[in-house]
Amino acid sequence: MTQVTSVASYAAARAIDGATLTDGDLRYIEARATPSDGGAGYFFWNSSSADADNDGTVLKLTNTATGRLVRDRSNVVNVQWFGATGDGTTDDAASVQSAVDAMVDGNILLFPPATYLMEGYQNHPHPNNAASGIAALFDGLNEIAVLGFGATLKQVTTNSVQGVLQFHNCNNVRALGFHLDGVYDSGTGVQSGTLYRASGDCDGLTFEGTIDGGNALAVFDEASGANLTNDKPKNTEVRGLARNAQYGLNYIHTDAGHTFDVVVDTVLRGIFFVGVKSCVGKIAARGVTGSVLNFSLRAGDVVEDVDVTLVGQGVASPLRLKVSDTTECAIRRLRVSGTAELSGGVGIDIQGLGNAATVFEDLDFSDLTIRATSVSSRGECVKLPNNALGTLQRLTLPRNLATNVAGRSAVDLTHGGLTVADVVVPQGWHYERVAAGSSGILIKAASAISGMNVGAGDGVYSGTTVNPLNLSGVTNLRIADVRIQGGGIAYPTTARRTVPVEELVITGSGSPVSSVTPAFVGQRYQDTATASPLKIYEAVGTSASQWEVLN
Repeated sequence: MTQVTSVASYAAARAIDGATLTDGDLRYIEARATPSDGGAGYFFWNSSSADADNDGTVLKLTNTATGRLVRDRSNVVNVQWFGATGDGTTDDAASVQSAVDAMVDGNILLFPPATYLMEGYQNHPHPNNAASGIAALFDGLNEIAVLGFGATLKQVTTNSVQGVLQFHNCNNVRALGFHLDGVYDSGTGVQSGTLYRASGDCDGLTFEGTIDGGNALAVFDEASGANLTNDKPKNTEVRGLARNAQYGLNYIHTDAGHTFDVVVDTVLRGIFFVGVKSCVGKIAARGVTGSVLNFSLRAGDVVEDVDVTLVGQGVASPLRLKVSDTTECAIRRLRVSGTAELSGGVGIDIQGLGNAATVFEDLDFSDLTIRATSVSSRGECVKLPNNALGTLQRLTLPRNLATNVAGRSAVDLTHGGLTVADVVVPQGWHYERVAAGSSGILIKAASAISGMNVGAGDGVYSGTTVNPLNLSGVTNLRIADVRIQGGGIAYPTTARRTVPVEELVITGSGSPVSSVTPAFVGQRYQDTATASPLKIYEAVGTSASQWEVLN
């Protein structure tokens, strides 16, 4: 007959005489050691078991060699069964690892709501990542869930723990609901760990959580250099928030199929990509001091379908698209909106290393505003590479730009060998130069660009400069309803008289005769120095003297 009695603690349970028990006998253990310490549960007697005592789900009796009290737990493992206190001051890393070691495929690891200090450090047991410190290692487990709704993982010292919850060679894992309370010093870069980290042959990982301090919300990586293997994380999903940290997410030498939906607030970098075979997602960023997106692509890498929202972003080079390999790779369908207050560098910096197979395709910045009004160096809002090969197709430039950097362009489309086609300045655009007397080129296309649509309705350039709209390297050009305040427009020399233009109005102080050369017959000029109504001129030819007053 099954007997159910209670004992006070694990120690009291181990003192039971095994000879008094039969298979299936139940004991309710009230606590690990003291009431309400999380260790309570039902244990049944298995007379044939010789499993090791793990101090949580398997207990060996003191006077009985064979036979164990085994927790009746269905498929759940609770970290508090193994001594995790959750008091925020006791290091719970070893207890959590004991709970992880008790798991088998299909289990659920439960962190009851509490604050768990995770200061313990262990070396990764696998040679590719041997130098990586981790707090809790999940190795080779499949179909598991790690749940921490209401649980905080805490680190108070800076050390080499880079994976607080580290997954290696795991498949179909969900780790949800955790908050990392970490350390990050923006001045020195000193930081504590990463909430989730995955390495090796991982497939189908879903991570959700938040961090405040630390290295990153999540890192997916395989080692680099001589240790790089074909076993790389793939098919992952990340959702959550990274605040006051070094990074949002890192993808370093991974495989394909990654998705993300994250918010980053006051971090050094939003997302860093190097060696990622395919990745899609969206990111909202505020207060990123480095790059919101930093691509450093390698052979065969593909990043596509990424949405970025910048919220009052004050950064240097917020979007850095760089190719670091000479074989095929691609960035496709990148959409960026919001506002960037540029403090240095380049707003959208597209770079390459002479890679003819590179593809940049469908880059849409139409809903982005960039203000480069206080920049210590560089200062272009958008810049193409001087030394890159490859293809750039369907580039939509930002709608609103302002720059106060002498000698720099709001948009510099000069390049060193890209095949560029289908560039659009969106409807309702307004580009403004604040610095008087600078070279002030609006769009400089000294290298060939096939197909450009400027304006598409109601475009305005304001600022005093010479030829702010310089399109000398463009074919198949269309200009619609463009108004330029100060200066003129430079067209492609060979296509000057065949450019389709709907309306181009230049404003200036005084008569345009002998000072402004018409770009085409029918071009208009508004003399802002005259009293109301403004005196309006129209070109009847393409020489400086060929203007007629309309009113």
